[in-house]
Amino acid sequence: MSFVVNKKILILGITSICTSTLHAAAFDKTGQSISAFLQLGNYFEASLGITDADLSGVESGTNSSHHSISDIANTDYRPTAALKLQLAPQYSFGLLYDQPFGADTEYSGLNGFVATPKDTAMLPSITTTTLANATSGQAPTGNAKSEFDIQNLSFILGYQPTKNWNLYAGPVYQTFKSQVELRGNVFSLYNGYDFHTKTVGDLGWLAGLAYQIPEKAVKISLTYRSAITHKVNATENAPLIDMLSTQQGRDLVNQHLDYMISIGQMTSQKKAYLNQIIANLPEQEDTGTTKFKSPDSVNLEFQTGLRQGTLLFGSVRWVNWSDLALQPYRF
Repeated sequence: MSFVVNKKILILGITSICTSTLHAAAFDKTGQSISAFLQLGNYFEASLGITDADLSGVESGTNSSHHSISDIANTDYRPTAALKLQLAPQYSFGLLYDQPFGADTEYSGLNGFVATPKDTAMLPSITTTTLANATSGQAPTGNAKSEFDIQNLSFILGYQPTKNWNLYAGPVYQTFKSQVELRGNVFSLYNGYDFHTKTVGDLGWLAGLAYQIPEKAVKISLTYRSAITHKVNATENAPLIDMLSTQQGRDLVNQHLDYMISIGQMTSQKKAYLNQIIANLPEQEDTGTTKFKSPDSVNLEFQTGLRQGTLLFGSVRWVNWSDLALQPYRF
Protein backbone atom coordinates (compact mmCIF):
# COMPACT_ATOMS: atom_id res chain seq x y z
CA MET A 1 0.00 0.00 0.00
CA SER A 2 1.43 3.39 -1.01
CA PHE A 3 0.86 6.36 1.29
CA VAL A 4 2.89 9.18 -0.26
CA VAL A 5 4.26 10.09 -3.64
CA ASN A 6 8.02 10.24 -4.01
CA LYS A 7 9.37 13.77 -4.46
CA LYS A 8 10.97 12.83 -7.79
CA ILE A 9 7.61 11.63 -9.08
CA LEU A 10 6.04 14.95 -8.10
CA ILE A 11 8.73 16.83 -9.99
CA LEU A 12 8.11 14.66 -13.04
CA GLY A 13 4.42 15.35 -12.61
CA ILE A 14 4.74 19.11 -12.69
CA THR A 15 7.07 19.01 -15.69
CA SER A 16 4.72 16.69 -17.54
CA ILE A 17 2.08 19.39 -17.30
CA CYS A 18 4.52 21.86 -18.86
CA THR A 19 3.94 20.42 -22.32
CA SER A 20 5.52 17.04 -22.89
CA THR A 21 8.16 17.39 -20.16
CA LEU A 22 9.43 20.54 -21.85
CA HIS A 23 10.94 18.65 -24.77
CA ALA A 24 12.49 20.86 -27.43
CA ALA A 25 9.85 19.99 -30.01
CA ALA A 26 7.13 21.29 -27.71
CA PHE A 27 8.78 24.20 -25.89
CA ASP A 28 11.00 25.65 -28.66
CA LYS A 29 8.56 27.62 -30.80
CA THR A 30 10.41 29.81 -33.33
CA GLY A 31 14.01 28.63 -33.73
CA GLN A 32 15.26 32.23 -33.25
CA SER A 33 16.59 32.74 -36.76
CA ILE A 34 18.86 35.72 -37.46
CA SER A 35 18.39 35.62 -41.25
CA ALA A 36 16.23 38.77 -41.44
CA PHE A 37 19.09 40.84 -40.02
CA LEU A 38 21.43 39.58 -42.75
CA GLN A 39 19.27 40.77 -45.67
CA LEU A 40 20.77 43.40 -47.98
CA GLY A 41 19.81 47.05 -47.46
CA ASN A 42 16.77 48.04 -45.44
CA TYR A 43 14.39 45.18 -44.71
CA PHE A 44 11.17 44.39 -42.84
CA GLU A 45 9.17 41.21 -42.38
CA ALA A 46 6.34 39.93 -40.17
CA SER A 47 4.69 36.54 -39.89
CA LEU A 48 2.17 34.58 -37.85
CA GLY A 49 2.54 30.83 -37.34
CA ILE A 50 -0.40 28.79 -36.07
CA THR A 51 -0.19 25.21 -34.79
CA ASP A 52 -3.22 23.14 -33.85
CA ALA A 53 -1.63 19.93 -32.58
CA ASP A 54 -3.49 16.90 -31.23
CA LEU A 55 -1.84 15.40 -28.15
CA SER A 56 -3.96 12.59 -26.79
CA GLY A 57 -3.60 9.06 -25.43
CA VAL A 58 -4.36 6.92 -22.38
CA GLU A 59 -3.16 6.79 -18.80
CA SER A 60 -0.14 4.58 -18.22
CA GLY A 61 2.62 3.93 -15.72
CA THR A 62 1.53 3.31 -12.12
CA ASN A 63 -2.03 4.57 -12.60
CA SER A 64 -4.57 1.98 -11.46
CA SER A 65 -6.92 3.09 -14.24
CA HIS A 66 -6.26 3.50 -17.95
CA HIS A 67 -8.67 6.25 -18.90
CA SER A 68 -8.48 7.97 -22.28
CA ILE A 69 -6.91 11.44 -22.36
CA SER A 70 -8.34 13.75 -25.00
CA ASP A 71 -6.38 16.46 -26.82
CA ILE A 72 -4.44 18.52 -24.24
CA ALA A 73 -2.78 21.01 -26.63
CA ASN A 74 -4.42 24.40 -27.11
CA THR A 75 -3.99 26.21 -30.43
CA ASP A 76 -0.57 27.87 -30.55
CA TYR A 77 0.05 31.29 -32.15
CA ARG A 78 3.59 32.44 -32.94
CA PRO A 79 3.93 36.05 -34.20
CA THR A 80 7.35 37.28 -35.32
CA ALA A 81 8.61 40.55 -36.75
CA ALA A 82 11.97 41.88 -37.91
CA LEU A 83 13.27 45.31 -38.92
CA LYS A 84 16.77 45.83 -40.37
CA LEU A 85 18.22 49.26 -41.22
CA GLN A 86 21.46 49.79 -43.13
CA LEU A 87 22.62 52.92 -41.30
CA ALA A 88 25.86 53.25 -43.30
CA PRO A 89 27.89 51.02 -45.63
CA GLN A 90 29.63 49.44 -42.63
CA TYR A 91 26.96 49.69 -39.93
CA SER A 92 23.51 48.15 -39.57
CA PHE A 93 20.83 47.96 -36.89
CA GLY A 94 18.22 45.28 -36.31
CA LEU A 95 15.18 44.82 -34.15
CA LEU A 96 13.78 41.26 -33.88
CA TYR A 97 10.63 40.19 -32.01
CA ASP A 98 9.57 36.60 -31.36
CA GLN A 99 8.14 34.25 -28.75
CA PRO A 100 10.97 31.68 -28.58
CA PHE A 101 9.62 29.37 -25.88
CA GLY A 102 6.17 28.60 -24.60
CA ALA A 103 3.49 26.07 -23.71
CA ASP A 104 -0.29 26.02 -23.43
CA THR A 105 -1.90 22.75 -22.34
CA GLU A 106 -5.02 21.62 -20.48
CA TYR A 107 -6.41 18.21 -19.55
CA SER A 108 -10.14 17.49 -19.57
CA GLY A 109 -12.58 14.59 -19.25
CA LEU A 110 -12.28 11.70 -16.81
CA ASN A 111 -8.65 10.83 -16.05
CA GLY A 112 -5.96 11.20 -13.40
CA PHE A 113 -5.26 14.83 -14.41
CA VAL A 114 -8.77 16.09 -13.60
CA ALA A 115 -9.83 16.60 -9.97
CA THR A 116 -12.83 14.65 -8.62
CA PRO A 117 -14.45 14.49 -5.15
CA LYS A 118 -13.20 10.88 -4.79
CA ASP A 119 -9.48 11.71 -5.21
CA THR A 120 -7.41 10.44 -2.29
CA ALA A 121 -5.32 12.55 0.08
CA MET A 122 -2.38 11.08 2.02
CA LEU A 123 -4.08 7.71 2.55
CA PRO A 124 -6.16 5.70 0.06
CA SER A 125 -9.18 5.73 2.40
CA ILE A 126 -9.18 9.51 2.94
CA THR A 127 -10.66 11.45 0.03
CA THR A 128 -10.15 15.14 -0.68
CA THR A 129 -13.83 15.66 0.12
CA THR A 130 -13.48 13.96 3.52
CA LEU A 131 -10.41 16.06 4.33
CA ALA A 132 -12.13 19.27 3.23
CA ASN A 133 -15.22 18.53 5.35
CA ALA A 134 -13.08 17.79 8.41
CA THR A 135 -11.05 20.99 8.10
CA SER A 136 -13.63 23.41 6.65
CA GLY A 137 -11.47 23.57 3.54
CA GLN A 138 -12.27 23.24 -0.14
CA ALA A 139 -11.57 20.10 -2.16
CA PRO A 140 -9.68 20.64 -5.46
CA THR A 141 -11.76 20.95 -8.61
CA GLY A 142 -11.04 21.53 -12.29
CA ASN A 143 -8.46 20.50 -14.89
CA ALA A 144 -4.68 20.31 -14.80
CA LYS A 145 -3.24 23.00 -17.09
CA SER A 146 -0.14 25.03 -17.76
CA GLU A 147 0.74 28.18 -19.66
CA PHE A 148 4.22 29.59 -20.23
CA ASP A 149 4.51 32.88 -22.13
CA ILE A 150 8.03 34.04 -23.06
CA GLN A 151 8.66 36.95 -25.44
CA ASN A 152 11.94 38.30 -26.83
CA LEU A 153 12.98 41.68 -28.24
CA SER A 154 16.52 41.60 -29.69
CA PHE A 155 18.46 44.79 -30.44
CA ILE A 156 21.35 44.11 -32.83
CA LEU A 157 24.19 46.35 -34.02
CA GLY A 158 26.21 45.00 -36.93
CA TYR A 159 29.63 45.96 -38.28
CA GLN A 160 30.64 44.99 -41.82
CA PRO A 161 34.39 45.54 -42.29
CA THR A 162 34.11 44.11 -45.82
CA LYS A 163 31.23 43.08 -48.06
CA ASN A 164 31.81 39.45 -47.01
CA TRP A 165 31.92 39.70 -43.22
CA ASN A 166 29.35 40.84 -40.68
CA LEU A 167 30.03 40.99 -36.93
CA TYR A 168 27.01 41.64 -34.72
CA ALA A 169 25.95 41.74 -31.07
CA GLY A 170 23.39 43.34 -28.82
CA PRO A 171 21.12 43.10 -25.78
CA VAL A 172 18.00 40.92 -25.59
CA TYR A 173 15.02 41.92 -23.49
CA GLN A 174 12.90 38.92 -22.46
CA THR A 175 9.59 38.77 -20.58
CA PHE A 176 8.29 35.75 -18.67
CA LYS A 177 4.83 34.85 -17.35
CA SER A 178 3.49 31.50 -16.19
CA GLN A 179 0.42 29.79 -14.76
CA VAL A 180 0.47 26.15 -13.67
CA GLU A 181 -2.47 24.38 -12.04
CA LEU A 182 -2.08 20.73 -10.98
CA ARG A 183 -5.28 18.74 -10.64
CA GLY A 184 -6.14 15.08 -10.31
CA ASN A 185 -5.24 12.04 -8.26
CA VAL A 186 -1.92 11.58 -10.10
CA PHE A 187 -0.46 14.57 -8.22
CA SER A 188 -1.20 13.15 -4.76
CA LEU A 189 -0.77 15.86 -2.10
CA TYR A 190 -0.18 18.47 -4.80
CA ASN A 191 -3.66 17.95 -6.25
CA GLY A 192 -5.08 21.49 -6.30
CA TYR A 193 -1.64 23.13 -6.44
CA ASP A 194 -1.51 26.53 -8.20
CA PHE A 195 1.53 28.48 -9.39
CA HIS A 196 0.85 31.95 -10.83
CA THR A 197 3.29 34.73 -11.73
CA LYS A 198 2.98 38.22 -13.12
CA THR A 199 4.96 39.34 -16.18
CA VAL A 200 8.60 40.22 -15.48
CA GLY A 201 11.37 41.33 -17.86
CA ASP A 202 15.12 40.73 -17.75
CA LEU A 203 18.12 41.20 -20.01
CA GLY A 204 20.40 38.81 -21.89
CA TRP A 205 22.58 39.20 -24.96
CA LEU A 206 23.48 37.73 -28.32
CA ALA A 207 26.60 37.81 -30.50
CA GLY A 208 27.60 36.28 -33.78
CA LEU A 209 29.34 36.54 -37.12
CA ALA A 210 28.32 35.89 -40.69
CA TYR A 211 30.14 35.31 -43.97
CA GLN A 212 28.49 35.96 -47.32
CA ILE A 213 29.21 36.05 -51.04
CA PRO A 214 26.36 38.21 -52.39
CA GLU A 215 26.90 37.38 -56.08
CA LYS A 216 26.49 33.66 -55.32
CA ALA A 217 23.74 34.09 -52.69
CA VAL A 218 25.98 32.35 -50.14
CA LYS A 219 25.41 33.13 -46.45
CA ILE A 220 26.69 31.36 -43.35
CA SER A 221 26.03 32.69 -39.84
CA LEU A 222 26.79 31.53 -36.31
CA THR A 223 24.83 33.13 -33.45
CA TYR A 224 25.03 32.62 -29.70
CA ARG A 225 22.21 33.68 -27.35
CA SER A 226 22.83 33.81 -23.60
CA ALA A 227 20.69 32.23 -20.91
CA ILE A 228 18.36 34.64 -19.12
CA THR A 229 17.38 34.28 -15.46
CA HIS A 230 14.09 35.71 -14.20
CA LYS A 231 13.29 36.36 -10.55
CA VAL A 232 9.55 36.54 -10.12
CA ASN A 233 7.15 37.00 -7.24
CA ALA A 234 4.95 33.92 -7.56
CA THR A 235 1.72 33.00 -5.83
CA GLU A 236 1.50 29.35 -4.83
CA ASN A 237 -1.42 27.44 -3.33
CA ALA A 238 -1.36 23.84 -2.03
CA PRO A 239 -4.75 23.24 -0.39
CA LEU A 240 -4.34 19.56 0.56
CA ILE A 241 -1.03 20.23 2.30
CA ASP A 242 -2.53 23.21 4.10
CA MET A 243 -5.53 21.16 5.29
CA LEU A 244 -3.33 18.28 6.46
CA SER A 245 -1.18 20.76 8.40
CA THR A 246 -4.15 21.86 10.53
CA GLN A 247 -4.99 20.21 13.84
CA GLN A 248 -8.23 18.88 12.35
CA GLY A 249 -6.33 17.35 9.43
CA ARG A 250 -3.78 15.68 11.70
CA ASP A 251 -6.57 14.35 13.93
CA LEU A 252 -8.35 12.86 10.91
CA VAL A 253 -5.20 11.05 9.78
CA ASN A 254 -4.41 9.82 13.30
CA GLN A 255 -7.91 8.44 13.77
CA HIS A 256 -7.68 6.56 10.50
CA LEU A 257 -4.18 5.25 11.29
CA ASP A 258 -5.36 4.02 14.69
CA TYR A 259 -8.21 2.18 12.98
CA MET A 260 -5.80 0.57 10.51
CA ILE A 261 -3.56 -0.52 13.41
CA SER A 262 -6.58 -2.08 15.12
CA ILE A 263 -7.36 -4.24 12.08
CA GLY A 264 -3.72 -5.19 11.49
CA GLN A 265 -3.11 -3.12 8.33
CA MET A 266 -0.75 -0.62 9.97
CA THR A 267 2.09 -0.66 12.49
CA SER A 268 2.98 1.95 15.09
CA GLN A 269 6.30 2.49 13.32
CA LYS A 270 4.56 3.33 10.04
CA LYS A 271 2.17 5.64 11.86
CA ALA A 272 5.08 7.53 13.40
CA TYR A 273 6.72 7.77 9.98
CA LEU A 274 3.58 9.21 8.36
CA ASN A 275 3.09 11.68 11.20
CA GLN A 276 6.67 12.83 10.69
CA ILE A 277 5.92 13.44 7.01
CA ILE A 278 2.90 15.57 7.92
CA ALA A 279 4.98 17.52 10.45
CA ASN A 280 7.53 18.34 7.73
CA LEU A 281 5.08 19.46 5.05
CA PRO A 282 5.98 22.89 3.57
CA GLU A 283 4.49 25.76 5.54
CA GLN A 284 1.68 27.81 4.12
CA GLU A 285 2.96 30.89 2.28
CA ASP A 286 1.00 32.89 -0.26
CA THR A 287 3.85 34.52 -2.16
CA GLY A 288 7.60 34.13 -2.55
CA THR A 289 10.49 34.55 -4.99
CA THR A 290 10.87 31.98 -7.75
CA LYS A 291 13.57 31.70 -10.40
CA PHE A 292 13.07 30.71 -14.03
CA LYS A 293 16.05 30.29 -16.35
CA SER A 294 15.58 30.18 -20.11
CA PRO A 295 18.40 28.28 -21.86
CA ASP A 296 21.29 29.59 -23.94
CA SER A 297 21.52 28.47 -27.57
CA VAL A 298 23.66 28.42 -30.70
CA ASN A 299 22.28 28.72 -34.24
CA LEU A 300 24.19 27.80 -37.41
CA GLU A 301 22.34 29.00 -40.52
CA PHE A 302 23.39 28.70 -44.15
CA GLN A 303 22.15 29.23 -47.68
CA THR A 304 23.58 28.95 -51.17
CA GLY A 305 22.31 29.57 -54.67
CA LEU A 306 21.84 26.49 -56.84
CA ARG A 307 20.76 28.33 -59.98
CA GLN A 308 19.03 31.58 -60.75
CA GLY A 309 15.89 31.85 -58.64
CA THR A 310 16.68 28.71 -56.58
CA LEU A 311 18.16 28.65 -53.07
CA LEU A 312 19.25 25.82 -50.82
CA PHE A 313 19.10 26.74 -47.15
CA GLY A 314 19.01 25.16 -43.73
CA SER A 315 19.98 25.52 -40.09
CA VAL A 316 21.31 23.59 -37.10
CA ARG A 317 20.25 24.66 -33.61
CA TRP A 318 21.66 23.65 -30.22
CA VAL A 319 19.76 24.53 -27.04
CA ASN A 320 21.13 23.87 -23.58
CA TRP A 321 17.97 22.20 -22.26
CA SER A 322 19.77 21.13 -19.08
CA ASP A 323 19.82 24.85 -18.21
CA LEU A 324 16.05 25.16 -18.43
CA ALA A 325 14.93 25.42 -14.81
CA LEU A 326 11.81 26.44 -12.91
CA GLN A 327 12.01 26.06 -9.14
CA PRO A 328 8.90 27.23 -7.26
CA TYR A 329 9.83 28.34 -3.75
CA ARG A 330 7.27 26.08 -2.07
CA PHE A 331 6.88 23.10 -4.42
